[in-house]
Amino acid sequence: HIGRIGHYAEAAAAQGLISLFWVNVAGRPPIVAPHGAREARFGTNPHAIGIPVPGAEPIILDFATSRMAHGKARVALNKGVAVPPGFIIDGEGRPTTEPRHVFPHALTQGEALGALLPFGDHKGAGLSLIAELLSAGLMGAARIDQKPAKSWIINSLFGILIDPARLEPDEALRRERIESYLAFVRAAKPQDESQPVLTPGESERATRIARARDGIPLDDETWSQIRAAAAAHGIDAERY
Repeated sequence: HIGRIGHYAEAAAAQGLISLFWVNVAGRPPIVAPHGAREARFGTNPHAIGIPVPGAEPIILDFATSRMAHGKARVALNKGVAVPPGFIIDGEGRPTTEPRHVFPHALTQGEALGALLPFGDHKGAGLSLIAELLSAGLMGAARIDQKPAKSWIINSLFGILIDPARLEPDEALRRERIESYLAFVRAAKPQDESQPVLTPGESERATRIARARDGIPLDDETWSQIRAAAAAHGIDAERY
């Protein structure tokens, strides 16, 4: 597993490069349904785009093509809470708010695996298909409908790096163009006065600062799974 795709966009931005990434997964069952389907055919197939801003924080857009990331569904499952309506269907294609329907180990005997729905209906499904073809299908890497040569979960990544100096060599002018537009976007009147309008990457940076300061909250089930994984690898879980 190559981890959070936004990290690669951040790394590219730190080197002053614009980046675009598409990712697929193979070696596990599909978990996202095509638009209008009642069963899964995609992974969550994330996209990430990074744009460096000279002398300032970069713009980082990192998103799954499903309405909900699979990891967030797992958090809901471990907490024992429902997910919002319109995010998941069960194995019969019926809408459900129970996250267990997208985890094989949480199903009852005889239940079929459900699916996450794509964001934006046909739009997210289309982006997921493109990610599958760019990151794996066209390069001969394992697609989600194919078994990898080794019995692992495999991510394949397709990336494009662009030197922004080829678009505008004047660094100060690039920064002014970007920041003036970001300011225009942020100046939009918010629907909720307590929630300012944010641009891509700002929410994640705020969360990172808060987690570094206050720690990372974990539900009991997730912590139990981490301790079990540690014990399975010979790590004394009691130390933690």
